[in-house]
Amino acid sequence: MEALTYFAISVFWRASAHDWGCAEHRLNLGSYQEEFRQYLLSSAPFPGNAALLIVVSNATTLLEIATFPFGGKVGGMYHSYQFNIPGVEFTLSLGQRIPDAVRRICAFRSQDKWIFLGKGDASVQMALDMMSDRTRMNQDKHSAS
Repeated sequence: MEALTYFAISVFWRASAHDWGCAEHRLNLGSYQEEFRQYLLSSAPFPGNAALLIVVSNATTLLEIATFPFGGKVGGMYHSYQFNIPGVEFTLSLGQRIPDAVRRICAFRSQDKWIFLGKGDASVQMALDMMSDRTRMNQDKHSAS
């Protein structure tokens, strides 16, 4: 998981560190740009207010394209950025107000090192629902003890 996380973060960081000839597509990671630079240099841990979600496509035919990282503020609460390579979607959420459900499915930080199988936004929602159900079951099990 460490190598996948490093790869994804390096792509997001590069999209913020340079305009690559297309300034309107440059990401603004704010203070996280330096935190990720330090992480990539092995000088600092993965930022505390960051969550990485990885979804592997189960489509029978894949688009043979990669997307440049894109995204922005979500509901005035936190930032979310995404990029795709054939068959894999990486989503990076940043900010103090990332929903707890998103934090729980972080591929890097979660105990189970989650990677999801699905198609796009529907799989993200399915992952969040699944983790919410799992959390509820664990809470019920502990309260019954």
